[in-house]
Amino acid sequence: GAFALLLIQSSDRISALAIVTLALITFAVIRFLGYAEIIKAGRRSLLFGQIEKDAQGRAERIEALRETLLNSEDEDALWRHLQTVADTLSLEELGLEILVQDGTGLEKKAWVWTRSETEAGVHIQTRTTLELPVQSGRLHHGTLRLCWLQENSVFQPHHRALAMVLADAVAHAMFTLRGLDAPAQTNSATGA
Repeated sequence: GAFALLLIQSSDRISALAIVTLALITFAVIRFLGYAEIIKAGRRSLLFGQIEKDAQGRAERIEALRETLLNSEDEDALWRHLQTVADTLSLEELGLEILVQDGTGLEKKAWVWTRSETEAGVHIQTRTTLELPVQSGRLHHGTLRLCWLQENSVFQPHHRALAMVLADAVAHAMFTLRGLDAPAQTNSATGA
């Protein structure tokens, strides 16, 4: 539009006025009829579409794993099921340390899984470590440790939230394995 205005001869004032009017009408149509929102939604879809799809896929796999963990028959089976999360969350290291009561008292039992090789060119500064308590109320069962590279996470806060869901699932499974009553389930939306 600006280029056309420069090429207009001095006798073509009506043409210049028509071009300016057309530009204003185009702006008004885009602004007031909601086309700006459609354009923003298109940009958002281009930018975040794949990220949302990956995050949704990881969340669905964690939910399926959660159900599997709750049906574990013992701590070793729980650990075997838990190791499948390493690929889901692209972890570098996964560790579970729990307290087990034997005949003489409490004993620590620990499992650690480490990725066999890290990609070339990865620096340790990008590594995130998160240690979460595995507990049901005040009853502490142990600790879940997850390490991942930031470039392998879909979205850092989402990754942390999935890790917390995982720690809660492990706590619930430990509660069930030890023959305790299941903790009360609450719905955060209703509080019931």
